[in-house]
Amino acid sequence: MKRRAEDCPPYRYLPACVRLSLVGRVTPCAPPRVISSFVILFMPYKYLEDVATADIAFEATGRDLPELFRDAADATTNVMIDNLNSIEPRETRQIELSNGKLDMLLFDLLQELIFLKDAQRLLLRTADMQITEKDKAYFLKATAKGEPLDAERHHQRADVKAVTLHGFSVERTESGWKARVLLDI
Repeated sequence: MKRRAEDCPPYRYLPACVRLSLVGRVTPCAPPRVISSFVILFMPYKYLEDVATADIAFEATGRDLPELFRDAADATTNVMIDNLNSIEPRETRQIELSNGKLDMLLFDLLQELIFLKDAQRLLLRTADMQITEKDKAYFLKATAKGEPLDAERHHQRADVKAVTLHGFSVERTESGWKARVLLDI
């Protein structure tokens, strides 16, 4: 259905003009000006293409591969919401993945968690996890528990869109394993 100008609330009911900076501060901008039925905002910025991206990077460590994968999964979920402990284990999902490369197996796990958050609005934490190698391939079997996203209890930080391959790595260290992950938000 097409909206008509008379169906729209008068200008005085529009919210105050604000802009969000990248760090989440709200700052006032120039007031809107009404011309006919259109509102024109004076924006003190312009969009530049191919200059920068909005990303969050983290490094996860673990004594073994399951611990590394759990910690990386928690770090990814913690970018999305403030308090991981607010996720109650109301639903269970079995996740089974395989890949010929160990780093891409972690990539696939993190992408799966992001997909479930986007497609089913489901926040999950991995519990039991097994990672095995057979015939030059890696296999992951994990039990993930969680619940649907509840905006009142799960205070959202950023909407993670995807894991990027830029700088992505999984490597063995003297004390166990380390992964570097860059998330596109």
